[in-house]
Amino acid sequence: MPTLKLSIRASQQEQEILMAKLEAFFYAFQEDDNSLLCYCTEKEWNENKLRVENVLRDKPFNFYVELIADENWNETWEKNFKPITIADKVHIRASFHESPKQELIDIIINPKMSFGTGHHATTEMMMELMLDLNLGNRSVLDFGAGTGILSVLASKLYSKSIVSIDNEEWAYNNMIENFELNHVRNTSAKLGSADQISESKFDVVLANINRHILLEYLPALISHMSTSGILLLSGILETDVEEMKAFCESINLQHQKTKVRNNWASMQFQLN
Repeated sequence: MPTLKLSIRASQQEQEILMAKLEAFFYAFQEDDNSLLCYCTEKEWNENKLRVENVLRDKPFNFYVELIADENWNETWEKNFKPITIADKVHIRASFHESPKQELIDIIINPKMSFGTGHHATTEMMMELMLDLNLGNRSVLDFGAGTGILSVLASKLYSKSIVSIDNEEWAYNNMIENFELNHVRNTSAKLGSADQISESKFDVVLANINRHILLEYLPALISHMSTSGILLLSGILETDVEEMKAFCESINLQHQKTKVRNNWASMQFQLN
């Protein structure tokens, strides 16, 4: 499937605002000092081009569009994907990196076209929240799993079982590959959306997506949470925290904590 890259000339502060405005149209973003890179399929671009251009006219921003082959995407990730350690406990690397010498939770991620390597603040904060929980022998739902990185961590933190769902076929295939790389055997990868959630009740629900999808699917997600279940969510801007908190409390979720980093936020709730 042809991948399209939209490159927008923007400052760091402008990039955060743009991601919030464009989150509905792209499945992945990369930030650097001077530009925001946005990725979608060619079909999605054709469907959303006018709405994206309307957003960019506000400034106006300089931008250009190019089609990239899948192998070029992978080459780009390999050039830029460097190992990272989170909370002095989790080491994330690609399969072509050496394993860590110190005693850390070792996670191998080959991201392909999927979003989620631990380098973005949202994924990093989600993992920190998971490390603070006791996930041992608990059932986990990872909704919008991407690379499956959060599912892998849940497994390595001794979760009983994990259901990992994404609606993009390349993400679904990628998470299966990453589960194999990490010798994860207690995960169930599913292609689809909330319709793929089993009738089971989950002790912990993970949702690192974006604000508009969270608002749409949270009622369905909490219907699959066990009594006093924990919800960890991210993909929202710091400016959206109060809106998200109010919405979650309106659907019987009690706010427990919020982490903020680089203008992004991750939040923890418990089902009342």
